[in-house]
Amino acid sequence: MSQMRLIDPLGERPLESADFPLTLGGAGSDVLLPGVAAGAVVARIGLSDERLFIEPQGGASLRLDDRPVGASGWLDPGTQVDLGHGLLRVEARDGATALVIDYEAVRNVTLPPLLEGQPMESAFASAERVPIEVATYQPPSRRPARKRRAPPWGRMVTAVAGLVVLGSSACCSPRWQ
Repeated sequence: MSQMRLIDPLGERPLESADFPLTLGGAGSDVLLPGVAAGAVVARIGLSDERLFIEPQGGASLRLDDRPVGASGWLDPGTQVDLGHGLLRVEARDGATALVIDYEAVRNVTLPPLLEGQPMESAFASAERVPIEVATYQPPSRRPARKRRAPPWGRMVTAVAGLVVLGSSACCSPRWQ
């Protein structure tokens, strides 16, 4: 068997023939996917004649290169599988086949840290410590913007001025004299 590696947010590990089939799902699976209940399995990755394949489990709808997966699908380098709770990419890296699980392609599973008080560090090349100002976000108002219109007297003045210009040009034209 050629070298295989599993790369997921928890780290990187080598795979052997004895590791297959791999289960992808909640707690208790070989590869954990966020948002999947404990014990639930979304997919199973198997090995047949040195070639990887994937099988949906439990009615999961997987998409292999943007096409629905039926009973199973082959996993060759360049293949991408949307697991619904993560993305599986098969890559050729340094002569090995890498199964790369990406949670970020679906959603950010890392929560931002909770800060108490004023954050204090920002590193610069000069190793200065500069306080970071905490800013508050004020969303824009929900009131829709109004269109600005000229006041009605402005339109009347414009119309009267136009009539005066037309009248004066008509009176001063050579035909009226």
